[in-house]
Amino acid sequence: MRRAGTMKSRRADGSSRPPVAVWLAGTIGLDAYASMAERLAWDVSEPDGRPPTLVLYELPPAITIGRLGSRADVALSDDELRSRGLEVRFVGRGGGAVLHGPGQIGIGLFAALADLGLDRHAVGPYLERLEAGLEGAVRGLRCGAARDSRIHGVLGRTGLLAAIGVAVRRGVVWHGGFLNIQPALELHRRIHSVPVAAG
Repeated sequence: MRRAGTMKSRRADGSSRPPVAVWLAGTIGLDAYASMAERLAWDVSEPDGRPPTLVLYELPPAITIGRLGSRADVALSDDELRSRGLEVRFVGRGGGAVLHGPGQIGIGLFAALADLGLDRHAVGPYLERLEAGLEGAVRGLRCGAARDSRIHGVLGRTGLLAAIGVAVRRGVVWHGGFLNIQPALELHRRIHSVPVAAG
């Protein structure tokens, strides 16, 4: 895992905010990512612990299912999953089912909400910022991007461009999103990744 660098920012009151560490993790297995995520979430929650940390990574071919998803969101039989070498794993993030593999970048931010200038319970505003940031990144590449108020994620002409799935513990956000750069679209169309919000 390579650490790309840090950057400093200032809070609204003018005081220094802890630096943000950026890690370029490359391809990382599901178990290794889960262990790393637990450790980072714990470390950034400590008063004098790790600064907010952004991790960019790629997962091997697999399907993870967050708290809003179910096995029914995966339109592949157990035999098809086995033949394609796709493990299905339920994980502790929000969001639905997400297909992972080459052509997708995982974006994990591990930070105390207070270090992001938010109240420790302000998950909604954090999700709004995360989605807006991902949408801005896609538009910066001159690609069409849009959001739908009923779901968390960024949509494009071909479907879902970025799925969102975060967890919050002790005022700390972790995990983040999955940005589809050039995935295998045939498989993505068989995974229902965007649970619609109630109401």
